[in-house]
Amino acid sequence: MIGEKLIKAICGENWMDIIDERESGYAIAMMYIFIFDKYASEADVTHFSRVLKVPLTELIPVYKRMFNYGLFSKVYGARKDKDLLYQSDSARSSMTAWCYVAGIGAGLV
Repeated sequence: MIGEKLIKAICGENWMDIIDERESGYAIAMMYIFIFDKYASEADVTHFSRVLKVPLTELIPVYKRMFNYGLFSKVYGARKDKDLLYQSDSARSSMTAWCYVAGIGAGLV
């Protein structure tokens, strides 16, 4: 899985076994693709599904939460966010930003 190391750091080793953790992991992976994949010009759930090899039915609820929260908007600027890009002064603030992404994707925030 893309971003596996980050997903395990936030969601734990068994992140696929618990629905909230699995959805958090999917959110991290989708945001990771959105920010770092040069082919992801837009937030396209079908592209995420293809890249992650995860059925659309599992990604759509997570995607909708992230979309409705504005994580993929041009206003939010996830692709310019220093914390998500690991360009901030603090590793802790980067981890916090990714935790928010995970929480939003799972519907916990």
